[in-house]
Amino acid sequence: MVAVLMVYTVLELLEAYKAVEVVESVVADKVVELLVAYKAVELLAVYTVVGLLVAYKVVALVTACKVVVSEMACTRDVLY
Repeated sequence: MVAVLMVYTVLELLEAYKAVEVVESVVADKVVELLVAYKAVELLAVYTVVGLLVAYKVVALVTACKVVVSEMACTRDVLY
């Protein structure tokens, strides 16, 4: 009787162990998904910052060109 009880207990422990392995696998998959999502958001943020910096430089360049052209027009008007 004790042997049967021990076998039954061992089987229950094995089933519980398998259930824990399944849960660990699901948790590991979720952690990987979260890390991938975090990296995607991080990458998007970097691209956004780079895009904003490029846009700022373009605006600064266009503004500088307008100033130079305006100065050249004023100089031309004074000379003629």
